Parts: sequence; C-alpha cells; structure tokens
Amino acid sequence: MIFAKKTVRPMIESNFKINIGNENISLVQSAKNLGLVIDQDLRFREQVSQNVKRAYASLRLLYLHKSYMTIATKKNYVKVWFCRSSIIAHRYMDLV
Repeated sequence: MIFAKKTVRPMIESNFKINIGNENISLVQSAKNLGLVIDQDLRFREQVSQNVKRAYASLRLLYLHKSYMTIATKKNYVKVWFCRSSIIAHRYMDLV
C-alpha cells in the first residue's frame, strides 16, 4: 500500500518492485492492523462498512427477539453494545 497523492500514486505503483528472498511483495488496496482496516486513501471505507454490517447484524438479532424483551432490557442491550464498541475502538485507536 502506498500513501501518496492520487496524481503521484500511479507513477510510484508502476515502478514498485520489492523482493524479499525469492518472494515478490505485491501492492494492496487496504491492510488490517490491530483490527483497524486502513486503505491507501486513508478514508477507512472498508472499516466503516464492516462496523455497519456488525451493527446491523446485532440490531437484527435484537429485532427478531423484540417480543421477548422489555423496553428496559432493550435499552440496556443498546447501552452495553455501544459501550463495548466504543471501548474496543478506543483501545485500538490508542495503539495506532
């Protein structure tokens, strides 16, 4: 992955060749490090997309079981879910 302006990146990519031993190192569009997906534009599109999918899946499970839960239980579930997500995101962001 190369971090550069979009105008300069094609020139760098065309000349990019790195070998370690007999292995060619290829360019990638994104990479995952400590649970954070970074793309070459630093837009975090894939990271946001993954988080939205996880949130949707959790909310869908909650919706499927809504008839068995009281309003207080639903509110508590949402609080716990958001707190857990914030703590995990904060922990990774401190390391990066």
